[in-house]
Amino acid sequence: MTHGRNIIIRIDKTSIVLFLLLIIMGWINIYAAVFNEDHAGLLDFSQRYGKQFLWIIASIILAVFIIIIDNRFYFFFAWFIYGASMLLLVLVVIFGKEINGARSWFEFGAISLQPSELAKFSTALALAAYLNTKRQDLTRLQVLIPAVAIILFPALLILLQPDTGSAIVYFSLFLVLFREGMSPYIFVSGVLMIVLFFLTLLTNIFYLSLVLVLIAVGFVWFTTRKWKVVLFVSGILVVITGTIYLLDHFIIKSIGNEMVVFISLLLSGAVFAFYFYNKRAVSVLVIYLFLLGSIIFVNGFNYTFNNILPKHQKDRVNILLGFKTDLHGTGYNVNQSIISIGSGGFAGKGFLQGTQTKFKFVPKQS
Repeated sequence: MTHGRNIIIRIDKTSIVLFLLLIIMGWINIYAAVFNEDHAGLLDFSQRYGKQFLWIIASIILAVFIIIIDNRFYFFFAWFIYGASMLLLVLVVIFGKEINGARSWFEFGAISLQPSELAKFSTALALAAYLNTKRQDLTRLQVLIPAVAIILFPALLILLQPDTGSAIVYFSLFLVLFREGMSPYIFVSGVLMIVLFFLTLLTNIFYLSLVLVLIAVGFVWFTTRKWKVVLFVSGILVVITGTIYLLDHFIIKSIGNEMVVFISLLLSGAVFAFYFYNKRAVSVLVIYLFLLGSIIFVNGFNYTFNNILPKHQKDRVNILLGFKTDLHGTGYNVNQSIISIGSGGFAGKGFLQGTQTKFKFVPKQS
């Protein structure tokens, strides 16, 4: 009895209330989206909103059991649950039903199961169990690598389906690693990758590479405050880049400007290595590694986007960024969203009065 009373006292009641409010809002929105005048009851179990209510009740009951079970149970079974989830992710690629170009679901009659949703819970549980073991220190590489592997393994399996949207969700767990002591350099690298992701799509790769080099040179001056170091770094880069550019322009004629910048940075690094060693310039070394990693990421992502990414995913990104319009194909849902928001204005058209759902303009309304 005391154990149960302590659990009730420790529960974050504000979060529980907010969570329940979000569930109710979601349920009402599903009801509004697929409203059928012949089945107007909220608890009509033949309709999507009726079935959703059953899942809500089942989830609340499950949540109560999860809360009252001793947390040692989860630490003991964490790896079993994680392993079972990974097995399901492998099996769904082989035996799952293909929907919209992705094998992400098992279907058992009227019941569907998406393993990637279960894997989110099991991955977080396994990561917590690992970090709890002997107070793991994430500043050590031998501790960080397994933690990263726990996160990336399910994400890679989900990419095989392929379900890029679900895979991206797993990267939010890196925020947990940062909070638990992961090096800020790794966190900054992640933020930089997100920024470069958009810049690569929006700008010319060659000009972006040059801007990155100029920013790196600026950081060298900011960290050292020595113009001699800045001139030395700039001079080496200019001489090597100019030499390779002239070789490519007059003799080789096949490298391309983007690769000229990349090769120049690699060769410059060999020259900088002597400086790093003699001066113990750790800050300059970190800037150089960030620059080199950024150039590799930009060129690698550009190649992946244009040559490896499936066409429908490229189309979605291009439509999102305004590079392409396809009002009756890939961009149909985005266009219907714009019409819905624009026609509703600030106050909206009223509950159950939305024209885009009422007149079936949206194919998958729920």
